[in-house]
Amino acid sequence: MAADRIRDATLTLAAAAAAPFAGGLLTLLTKPFGGVVGVPAQVVGYLTLTAFAAGILGAVVTMRYPLSPGLAAILAIPAGAGLAIAGATSAVWVFSVGVIVAGALAGPVLVCSRSLTWASASSTWWQTAMIAGFAGAAAVAAFTQLAPGAGLVAAGILTAVSGAVSYVISSTPQDSPVSQEETGARREPVGIPWRTSVFYGLTGLVVGGTVLPALHLLLFRWSELGREQAMLLLPAGVLALLVMALPAPSAGNIAPLIILAAGGPLLVATAPGSVTVAIGVCVTVVAATCAARGLDRVATGSAGPTAILTALGVAAGFGAVSVAGEFLGNGTALTVLTLTVLGGVSLGTRTTPAPERGIA
Repeated sequence: MAADRIRDATLTLAAAAAAPFAGGLLTLLTKPFGGVVGVPAQVVGYLTLTAFAAGILGAVVTMRYPLSPGLAAILAIPAGAGLAIAGATSAVWVFSVGVIVAGALAGPVLVCSRSLTWASASSTWWQTAMIAGFAGAAAVAAFTQLAPGAGLVAAGILTAVSGAVSYVISSTPQDSPVSQEETGARREPVGIPWRTSVFYGLTGLVVGGTVLPALHLLLFRWSELGREQAMLLLPAGVLALLVMALPAPSAGNIAPLIILAAGGPLLVATAPGSVTVAIGVCVTVVAATCAARGLDRVATGSAGPTAILTALGVAAGFGAVSVAGEFLGNGTALTVLTLTVLGGVSLGTRTTPAPERGIA
C-alpha cells in the first residue's frame, strides 16, 4: 500500500538522520563540540562511542522484543529531541544525556526501518538513505566548524518530524510487531548463513578500521579532526551514492568487492598523504557499499542481525586499529587490518554461497 511505503520511507529517513548523519557530525566535530560544552575533544569522542554502544544494545533488545512500526516512529521523536537539545545547549551534562539517549533510541528505529524494507524494492531506499546520511555528515561538518550545534539541531528536527509523520501515517489499530512474515515475503525465516554473517562483519570491519584511522595518519598536520578531514570523506560519500544507481552485485562478486575494500587501508598505509588517504577511503567505502548491497540481495533470515553484525564490525575495526596503532603505528595497524580482512574472506568462501533471492 502507498501509505505503508510512505510510513516506511519516513521511518527510514528518521533512522538515517539519527544514526549516520548525527553520528557522523559528532565524530567529525569533536573539537568544536568540546569547545561549546567546555570539555576536551576526547570526551566528546567517548560520549559518541557510548551512544554508539547504546544504539547497538538497543538494537539487540529490539531483536528480542520486536517493535511495531508505530512504536518505532514514536521512539524517533525523543531521539530527535535529544539530538536537537544536545546541539542547542552549552551545558555538558545536557549534551551528554541528549547524545546518549538519542543513540540508545536510534538503534531500535534503525533496525525496525531495515526490517520493514528488508525484502522489497524499498531496500534500495534504505541503503541510499544511510549512505546519504554519511555523505551529508561530511558535507555539513566541513562547513559548520564554527557552529557545530546547527547540524545536530537539524538532524534532531529531521528525526523527530520524520518519526511523527511516520506515526501519523501508521494505522495504529492494525499495528503489530514487525515479523519476518510481514517484512520478508521473499525471505526464508531462517538464521543467517555463516558465510553471510562473516561477510557482513568483514564489511563493517574494513570500514570501521579504515575511515577514521586513515584520517588520523594526517594529524601530524592537524591536531584534531576538522574541515580538511571532512572534505576528504565527502568524495567517498558522493561516490557511494552514485554507485547506488547501479544494479546490486551478484553473490559471486561479494568476496572480490570486500577484497577490493581491503585495498584501501593498504594504500593509505604505504603512501600516507591527503590524496592517497582520500583515494584509499573512497576505495574502501565504495567497495564496501557495493558488497553490502550484494549481501542484502542474497541474504536469508531476518534483517536485524545483519545491521548488528555490521555495526559490531565497525566497532571492532575502529577499536582494533586504534589500539594496535598505539603500539605498532597507524600504518602497520592498517596493513594488519588488510591481512585480517583477506583472511576473513578466505574463511567465508570456504562455505557454500547462499542462493540469490533476486532482490535488487
